[in-house]
Amino acid sequence: VIADTPPLGSVIDGAVVAHHCDGAVIVIESGQVSYKKIQKVKRQIDKSGCRILGAVLNKASTSKGSYYNAYYGEY
Repeated sequence: VIADTPPLGSVIDGAVVAHHCDGAVIVIESGQVSYKKIQKVKRQIDKSGCRILGAVLNKASTSKGSYYNAYYGEY
């Protein structure tokens, strides 16, 4: 079962739901979220007692000359 919640930076709902889950995946929009904000979200999830399974980088630019194009441009 996958539970999708509002962003943790805006409301606390995600941490409340995370308390009842086995694991969480953090979805991060490329170029839109600061490192400090991600660390705050990580601390909220840690406080809930939920394991962080990993992270997904969303909306990464694959245009010519970008870092991601060098590795993922063919896909």
